Amino acid sequence: MGPTATTTEPKARTTPAAGAARNLSKPGARPLPEGLALKIFIVGAPRSGTSIMLRAMKDVLGLPGFGESHAIPVFQSLVQTLRTELAKFDQKDQSLMAQLIPADELEQHLGEFVRKFYHNVYTAGSWVDKSARGRAVSGLPMIESIFPDARLIMIKRNGIEVVVSHLKKFEGSSFSHACRTWTQAMRGLLKARNRCRNLLEIDQYDLQNATEQVSQQIATHVGLPDRADDLAKFFTNQRVQGSSTHDQKKRVRLSDTSWSNAEKNAFRQACGPTMERFGYEM
Repeated sequence: MGPTATTTEPKARTTPAAGAARNLSKPGARPLPEGLALKIFIVGAPRSGTSIMLRAMKDVLGLPGFGESHAIPVFQSLVQTLRTELAKFDQKDQSLMAQLIPADELEQHLGEFVRKFYHNVYTAGSWVDKSARGRAVSGLPMIESIFPDARLIMIKRNGIEVVVSHLKKFEGSSFSHACRTWTQAMRGLLKARNRCRNLLEIDQYDLQNATEQVSQQIATHVGLPDRADDLAKFFTNQRVQGSSTHDQKKRVRLSDTSWSNAEKNAFRQACGPTMERFGYEM
């Protein structure tokens, strides 16, 4: 007899223990009103200002949450893959078993799993979830369909500033990738705007230069208008992006960058139309 074949069992993924994130909130923060379950989802392009918004929700409101979630983009990818694969059979003449797969029912089951997953991690029913990825922005309608009472916050920023900050933060990243990540997020917002009821858009420039007004908008949006002053104090004492060195009262133009002419032209081509849609001058 020949040698006995051996197989290696795949390593099992561990599931989050109940209350796995219960200690991820800021100690000493004023507690939420009794009986209030607050679910906040923060999205935006990388380097747009999502991190300071996350810290505000944790430090000021005392919400538990991971530094980066990226859970919603995973679930959004599953939904998108399902739709893409099933769409391949829409125009088929022959009768195929795949055509009988109920996409809506599968998405409903996934939604039930996502709800259970989040409540297993955050047993108190309140959390802040931050994902700085374009796919997370595209997933905003899905988030609201799963959590109808969630409060969604999209952080926007001038594409030139985002690309400058992106390249400084992620040294191995390419110029084209930095442009693409910003454009993907902003295009996702254009699609989500008309499909989400509880979406608040915050421009990082306004957060820096109209702090009190924006803080009031945020506090009202999450149902805690009495926390506006606390939020304003927090934002005033924080730098929106530590890597930014330009005058925060001035929007960055292409002429303010050290980019080559080729890079400026590449930016105009990749991001120009989206910059125009959002009223950002180049």
